[in-house]
Amino acid sequence: MSDNINHLARDSVQKIPDYTPGHSIAAIKQETGQSSFIKLASNENPLGCSLSKDELTRCFIDSDVYPDINTHPLLESLSKKHQVSITQLILGNGSDEIFQTLALAFLNPNDSVLSAEHTFSVYKSATVLMGATYIPISMKHYAYDFQAICEAITDQTKLIFIANPNNPTGSYLSYDELSTFLSQIPNHVIVVLDEAYKDYVETDPLDSNLSLLHSYPNLIITRTFSKIYGLAGLRIGYGMAHESLIRVLKKVRLPFNANIAALNAAHLALETKADFVRESQVMNQRGYALYKDAAASWPVQCLPSSGNFVCLVMTQHSAEDAFNHCLNHGFIIRKLTSFGLPNAIRITIGKPNHNNDMIACLNQFFGSTSYP
Repeated sequence: MSDNINHLARDSVQKIPDYTPGHSIAAIKQETGQSSFIKLASNENPLGCSLSKDELTRCFIDSDVYPDINTHPLLESLSKKHQVSITQLILGNGSDEIFQTLALAFLNPNDSVLSAEHTFSVYKSATVLMGATYIPISMKHYAYDFQAICEAITDQTKLIFIANPNNPTGSYLSYDELSTFLSQIPNHVIVVLDEAYKDYVETDPLDSNLSLLHSYPNLIITRTFSKIYGLAGLRIGYGMAHESLIRVLKKVRLPFNANIAALNAAHLALETKADFVRESQVMNQRGYALYKDAAASWPVQCLPSSGNFVCLVMTQHSAEDAFNHCLNHGFIIRKLTSFGLPNAIRITIGKPNHNNDMIACLNQFFGSTSYP
């Protein structure tokens, strides 16, 4: 009977690959029978939620009525923070939903979508859902190859997804690089700039790329509250674009797509948690420096990362072996096989003691004597 149900699904749905998330602590406990793990697999904020329990409780006020996602105070706060009009903003159930909304709004079965060979898998699943063709472009030194992307554009190309910083490799593209790239993109192609990790970038201001929206009405920039604000479990993100693009997206967005607790929490975090954000950034910078120094003694290529994680491409080991070793020592990391990197792992930068213990675990795995 289950096979019959599968056959009833749309052809494009049958082609969607299963999403491979980072392993949760609960799932690993159930699988292994062990009771204690440190999760460094999903790039969550190691400081936890930016809001206190009392603040979170207050966010559930008015949970008996439908949220007004068009007039919620979060929109005004985002408008002021980023210096864009409210008509240029759209809220989503995480930025993932905005990617799917873009696919729903713009993709026809004969269209194609371009992105990088090793990047966030939701870009592909959103494309395949609509029956369009997803074309991964080979990367140059584990970063986006803009020349190759431009050469791959055809009359059928409709969307280009750019994760900046990129997940899982951590590569980052500057304003000048993006500006040059966008100047070569034809008007019939929409560029999606996924800035989920932009808060962790040290080399550019947070909103360094927003001025590009004035010149390119075919550009949308997305952000999330999951990472720097520690609200991953509430699912809230947003997009910024020309108002004409936003109007199209709102036509296919589900009503009440963002829940009231997420809206209230994001608003409170945005207005009051600047110190938490800065503490998260400083801790991330120090942790990255530790991993970078340690990796010099390991048989790996430690990719330059502008996110809250490190990506290690191993020269003598498999991701599966590294994952299992770390798991046996109480750490959950991300093997990157599902990203097309079977010899690479991604590790979320954690609290100082977790970073030290993780490095010691990897020292043992690699047979190294590096710090600590």
